[in-house]
Amino acid sequence: MIDKMKLDVLLARQPIFDRNLTVVGYELLYRSAPDFTRAVLSSDDECRATCEVLLNTYTSVFDSGSYRLLPAFINFGERLLLDNQLPSLPREHLVLEILEDVPPSPPVIARLKTLRKAGFKLALDDFVLKPGYEPMLELAHIVKLDVRQLGLEGLEQQVEKITYYSATLLAEKVETTEEFEKCRDLGFKLFQGFFLSRPQLVSGRQLSSNRMILLELLAALNNEEISVTELEKVINQDPQLCVKILRLLNSAQFALRREVSSISEAITLLGLEELRRWTILISLTAPQETQPPELPRQLLTRAAMCEQLAIASQRIRPDTAFMAGLLSGLDALFAMPLDAIIEHLPLSQTLRSAILHREGDLGLLINESEACLEARWDKLSGSFDDSTLSNAEQEALNWVLNATRMIRE
Repeated sequence: MIDKMKLDVLLARQPIFDRNLTVVGYELLYRSAPDFTRAVLSSDDECRATCEVLLNTYTSVFDSGSYRLLPAFINFGERLLLDNQLPSLPREHLVLEILEDVPPSPPVIARLKTLRKAGFKLALDDFVLKPGYEPMLELAHIVKLDVRQLGLEGLEQQVEKITYYSATLLAEKVETTEEFEKCRDLGFKLFQGFFLSRPQLVSGRQLSSNRMILLELLAALNNEEISVTELEKVINQDPQLCVKILRLLNSAQFALRREVSSISEAITLLGLEELRRWTILISLTAPQETQPPELPRQLLTRAAMCEQLAIASQRIRPDTAFMAGLLSGLDALFAMPLDAIIEHLPLSQTLRSAILHREGDLGLLINESEACLEARWDKLSGSFDDSTLSNAEQEALNWVLNATRMIRE
């Protein structure tokens, strides 16, 4: 039996997009890879149950009025691949990602045939077609090509060779919007990387009216001296936002003792901090023609994780940490340099330095959250142990999932 404590590993998820930037799965990245993968293979009931809870936490989204459990891409090296046991989790929720150093040996090919026949989807990680690897390619459902490793010319050469096989092409480590577009033109159907959170930033970009209202709202919510009347006026600038807030507060989820008919009433009943949180959530998750839903989901998860780490550290107000985490990612949301956005907001120098330069205790929380969520383990400072980071991340993911459900039901 695997020690249950070893399942308390530090996980991160990286979304896998289709050509329309819809999330179709998540690769699970983890520090203690062998332990977690062994848990996926374990026949022990407790291990399997713990593993299933983790998978549900990291691969669930609320979309189109219902929960969806997206496939989890999980890495398998040669030794674990040749284990006699089949993964005990539902086949439709797993993609077995075969690492690049697994050789096309007869035992490996036989094992891949068994897994495919059992209904599991197979992906080849960091694949480069070389003599002798054709049998692996013939069995794969998905082939992942590394944009950073191959470069554009290398990608084109590999695509030309692999096109004759039935596997779906996935471009990984796509870092820019330009790379995404080039890979899409080459015929890739799936994409993975940080290109969504690192768009091409345009200085001098004019904000749309919706984004300007959001910026004014954030400025108002960060103004400690603003009156209830002034805040209500700002929120009422967006009639749809106002209606959504009141509809949510009057829903069964809140079960307030009386009907709320105005924003000033909402502030009185809930308090400013609670209203601020729901106002931001509703504003960020409102459908945008040019914005994939995953982008605000990532931003809110970072904000919520900063809040959880603030609770753990007991040095920073959790609501301040939430707002700092949120504001630190607005460059991706607005496709503008962060300093150009921040200058419009009434922020203290401490908050400004934390957001722009990751300075101070507050900057540390942003750094830890960002590093953990992006699986950049080498960027972690060591200020929090893995258990604390893992708990904070899971709490953040669950909060975003449940809160999104509440505003969309």
